Amino acid sequence: MSITPTFFRHSLLSGLALSFILLFTPAAHAKNAYVSVTKDGTIIRTTPSDKGAKHGEVFAGFPLKVLERKGDWAQVVDFEGDKGWVSNSMISPRKSVIVKEKKVSLRESPNSDAGNQIVVNARYGVTFAPLEVKGEWIMLRHEDGTEGWVNNDQVWPANPFETSDRKPAAAASGKAKKQPAKKATPKKIPTKTKKTKGHRK
Repeated sequence: MSITPTFFRHSLLSGLALSFILLFTPAAHAKNAYVSVTKDGTIIRTTPSDKGAKHGEVFAGFPLKVLERKGDWAQVVDFEGDKGWVSNSMISPRKSVIVKEKKVSLRESPNSDAGNQIVVNARYGVTFAPLEVKGEWIMLRHEDGTEGWVNNDQVWPANPFETSDRKPAAAASGKAKKQPAKKATPKKIPTKTKKTKGHRK
């Protein structure tokens, strides 16, 4: 049976700029926790072993959800529902989210008011660091420093600070300092080149 994995390469996250959102706790690295990949070219395998067939490659900053632990390995799933196994040494409790819609607009404020200015436009597959959650909105930061709010049903996970797929609470769950709204003309954040590897079973 031919298998075509869809683990993609996406934007990298700045570790230094985002160090304040690291969650170094056992819960953050446990089952049902959201994690991100630490290094480019990380191999996702079909079984929890270095000898397992390659299912695909993921890259630094790519978000994953832990489904199960088995020794030094974690079974994970990505935003498209693809599952595989990755070494625990290649994932971190650092949070990230990925755009799952064809196109989304990040805005100055967490609301749908007509006058809420668009800060930046991003396409499917672009990754961001989550800063804060307010109701149905999530504040994001791109690696270039651009920040803005987007409705959380347009990214995955909707609330990376939770350990399940529940919708976020009404109150903000993050502690990031809110930045002043940007007045610049909206720009586009490009999606980086995809890279996948298939295999025959």
